[in-house]
Amino acid sequence: MSTKKVKIDSYITLLRPQQWIKNVFVLLPVFFGQQLTSWPALRGALLMVVAFCLASGGIYCLNDLCDADADRLHPQKRLRPIASGRVSRRSAIMLMGVCWALAMLVSFSIFHFSLFTFHFSLFTFHFSLSTFLVPLYILLNILYSFWLKHIAGLDLLCISCGFVLRVLAGGAAAGIVVSGWLLTMTLLLTLFIALGKRRDEMAVYGMTGVKPRRNIGSYRPEWVNPALVVLALTVLICYVAYTLSDEVQERLHYPYLYTTSIYVAAAIGRYLYVIVRPSALTYSPTRILLHDRWLQITLAVWLIHFALILY
Repeated sequence: MSTKKVKIDSYITLLRPQQWIKNVFVLLPVFFGQQLTSWPALRGALLMVVAFCLASGGIYCLNDLCDADADRLHPQKRLRPIASGRVSRRSAIMLMGVCWALAMLVSFSIFHFSLFTFHFSLFTFHFSLSTFLVPLYILLNILYSFWLKHIAGLDLLCISCGFVLRVLAGGAAAGIVVSGWLLTMTLLLTLFIALGKRRDEMAVYGMTGVKPRRNIGSYRPEWVNPALVVLALTVLICYVAYTLSDEVQERLHYPYLYTTSIYVAAAIGRYLYVIVRPSALTYSPTRILLHDRWLQITLAVWLIHFALILY
């Protein structure tokens, strides 16, 4: 393999495109808002997905820049491009800047193809929710990388807020008002998933003595395990309440929406099973989603069932 090919592969690895699947949350307002068949709404949301993929790529560059020294001590993370020396810090900083500049350019262009408009002989900035949320997402992750990720509990909330921003941005780009139900479910579900990842990292630390992150010692099994169960039940209860709410029943005209709760319960149970078994060490939520066949089938059946109800 040529040196140039290795270099390109290293840059791609640094951006972690396999993690970009998280940006599917941007499309949730379009799906639940019954606008998948509306090209203007879908186009805006898809552009916002591109913006968040670029923003995420830059954020992964920043994470690896901040964690390079610690990653060199980790049995797996030492192979990351910056930690292994395959990508220089200067190159990573340049790539990060390009990704963020392009992300904001794409978000700015969703509604306005020019940052300025001429009106009464004055230049006036055009601001919209969509152009504000991508920079806010980047700022949140900068704070997370340098400070917030070292505070147990607050790090989980920051991760969840990042997903909430994705949902809000998707709704803004599509011209859809995001419901409180969707925001609440997003916050609770991502808290549950993030706490599951911390439990896995606790197990890695206990077996290897290597800290996957600085604050992992602040997490204790005596509160993490009960919290996981409580969050799992809360997510399920919230979803059932959503399916039974008068607002949703009137909008969808489908009295049996609660039957889709069985898929949510199955998916939550499967995720809990995967993260607590010993062989699940170092499994990230993204890796679980991409490799666990039963979870994929459960989510696919739920998606098809719900889509048939909506459309």
